[in-house]
Amino acid sequence: MRQEKKIINLIVTCFKLCKQREIAKYSSKFSKKTYTQYQLITIGVLKIYLNQDYRGITDLLAASEDIRTAINLKEYRILLLYRNF
Repeated sequence: MRQEKKIINLIVTCFKLCKQREIAKYSSKFSKKTYTQYQLITIGVLKIYLNQDYRGITDLLAASEDIRTAINLKEYRILLLYRNF
């Protein structure tokens, strides 16, 4: 429980920092706009923090609705997420 709160706080902080630093929301004006740069950066930080591979992170995202809610992942498609990394 405590570890989960720590992870949620890390995610929320990272997501807010991405917005504050004025990172472009999408990588290109021609992108499909499936995931924002904020979401991808936050997932990357979470991957490094938890020392997971991409499969482990996608399994975590599939299992935890709290994490998906924290980074505003409304549509969750595992195959697309693999391709975006």
